[in-house]
Amino acid sequence: MYQCLKQLTESSSESVHYLMLPQPNKDLIDVTIERAVSRMQSVIELGRVVRDRKTIPVKYPLPEVIVVHRDQQYLDDILSLQDYILSELNVRRISTTTDKAKFGITLRAEPDHKILGARLKQEFKAVTQGLKALTDTEINEMVEKGHREIAGQRVEISEVRLIFKSETLNTDQYEVNSDNDVLILLDVTPDSSMQDEGTAREIINRVQKLRKKAHLVPTDEIKVFYKAEGDLERVAKEHKQFIEGTLKANFEEMNKRKSSDQLIIEEDQKLKDCNIKIALTKSSDVQLPAVKWANVQLVEFKSRYCNGASKGLILLEVQKMPVPLDQIKGEIFNLFGITNFDLWLQTGKVTNTKDLEKAASATLYVVPMDKKVELPPQNGTPFCKLLNVVENGSPKTIILENPVGCPTNYKV
Repeated sequence: MYQCLKQLTESSSESVHYLMLPQPNKDLIDVTIERAVSRMQSVIELGRVVRDRKTIPVKYPLPEVIVVHRDQQYLDDILSLQDYILSELNVRRISTTTDKAKFGITLRAEPDHKILGARLKQEFKAVTQGLKALTDTEINEMVEKGHREIAGQRVEISEVRLIFKSETLNTDQYEVNSDNDVLILLDVTPDSSMQDEGTAREIINRVQKLRKKAHLVPTDEIKVFYKAEGDLERVAKEHKQFIEGTLKANFEEMNKRKSSDQLIIEEDQKLKDCNIKIALTKSSDVQLPAVKWANVQLVEFKSRYCNGASKGLILLEVQKMPVPLDQIKGEIFNLFGITNFDLWLQTGKVTNTKDLEKAASATLYVVPMDKKVELPPQNGTPFCKLLNVVENGSPKTIILENPVGCPTNYKV
């Protein structure tokens, strides 16, 4: 990049690393923007603290945040960046006011015992009484000045804890927070539509975690299929467009999944006391076996055959009957010539024939016995070349190479 930019400058240095850092041009600093951003950050941080205090995840939208400050310029700065606040706090609207009395909010001052007590010692009791006797107006004056003379002692605002109280505010609806400068009231009573949107975001979160678990990147084209129950099914259907827009992927019910949709990963999960199954797939023109199958991949093993080939394919059923686990292990020995191994899926260890049901269209990992290793990414496309045929009216699959790169004896 520097080599290209150098042509537009007078620099003769061969590398950007030989250049000194340029001196900043302070005339270009926009103090107004910096002030507004700083104030925006304060409001966002206060709102996040309220969410944490009420254990309301940011995924769940809330109706409103009200920003209270005595300086109208402060509020104008907040409104100039309100889109960021709405997004970061996930609230539907923002209101501002200079009149906290409108909400019946007054201030009460208490000493910071740790700081003030250590400094004042014997005078601490008199100062404490003086602080508690301050009116709302006097406390506001102290906040504005940054200090106040109490019982003959100068008390800094940083040595005082300010507590907001209200006789009229509905504390079940609004949660108050302040940093001794700005005050916010966050409406913590979402309606049913907001609750549903939060649940939809939870579904999105589960899909994204599955993506990560399957070692996928955002640019990988996938389809998402689900099977849900109860309210979860209703939310998934009603918020389908929102979920697809966020995931940048199709989001369909499980019964719409086609045979050409190659399984990448599938998982059963619990959400809001309801069960949901999520499957990530990819479309492919690759021919699939006509019977149940699984890829086989060696992990920390080297095959004794075919120049150390590490990938193969096995059929999980013969004449529509499942192949037992012992026979599968025998097939793997015949393919690679290895012993003393365990079989794993992305979902866990394969310990019996029933576990093999989860291996269909997935990858079986051959791992040294009793050893924990990191499994490679799942692959839903057959590793080996194959041919599907129909014999006596029944579909059959002939594997043309196995392991990968090793032709079988079948002649086409």
